[in-house]
Amino acid sequence: MKAILEFNLPEEQSEYELYANAGNLNSALFEFANHLRSKIKYENLSDVEYRIYDEIRKEFYSILEQNEVNL
Repeated sequence: MKAILEFNLPEEQSEYELYANAGNLNSALFEFANHLRSKIKYENLSDVEYRIYDEIRKEFYSILEQNEVNL
């Protein structure tokens, strides 16, 4: 199976760059998710810090889900 994306450059340059960088964007999101997980799981956080990181993590995954992004 093949999937070919075609862009009319330079008119669709911004769309092309978005698709060309999709792998990097996915890697960055995955790295951030792992960073949050590591902070919550392995760091010696105060109760306040834990709640803050947990809230950020929950909101992060909620935003991903709303945008149908699977890491």
